[in-house]
Amino acid sequence: MRAARVPTSRASKRPAAWVCAWLLLPLLPAWAEDAPSAQLLQLTQRFSGHWACGGHFSNGKLISSAESFAPILGARFLAQEHSDNAPFTYNAHALWGYDQTQHLFTLSIYDNFGGQRLFTSSGWQDAALTFETHALLAPVTRQERFIYKSLTSDAGYSVEYQVLDKSGTWKMGDVLECHHA
Repeated sequence: MRAARVPTSRASKRPAAWVCAWLLLPLLPAWAEDAPSAQLLQLTQRFSGHWACGGHFSNGKLISSAESFAPILGARFLAQEHSDNAPFTYNAHALWGYDQTQHLFTLSIYDNFGGQRLFTSSGWQDAALTFETHALLAPVTRQERFIYKSLTSDAGYSVEYQVLDKSGTWKMGDVLECHHA
């Protein structure tokens, strides 16, 4: 003879599930419970929005572009869209982040020429935020960097792209000044 089965409701099982989840909470990775970093939130506040940019290449040829920044994925990343205006065709999608373990800002750029590049920065120094090349999948073959600076005349910023030449000197590729569009 079998014992009568006592029905159990789903509600009676929930407290055990909550206790198990509570006990496992310390085992979650740090990023699973942390809020977005204060460092990245500062960049989000500084750069969010649409920007009209104008400047020149190292040879003096003029260039203009549009940039926009918006927080994504719970404000853990800052998405950047960059599009050169005609006659130039460079377009890029970038993600800015902050690595809590390394205490570094990260900048991952993906462009319409198939480029995938990673840059890191230790943060603002002497009113400049400098992102330097960091190996992504293979050894770095060309040293590049982006230097972002706040403009004192308004809430805009400038960004200068530089390449390290064979003599070990940083050479400007182009520079842009950006203002809210």
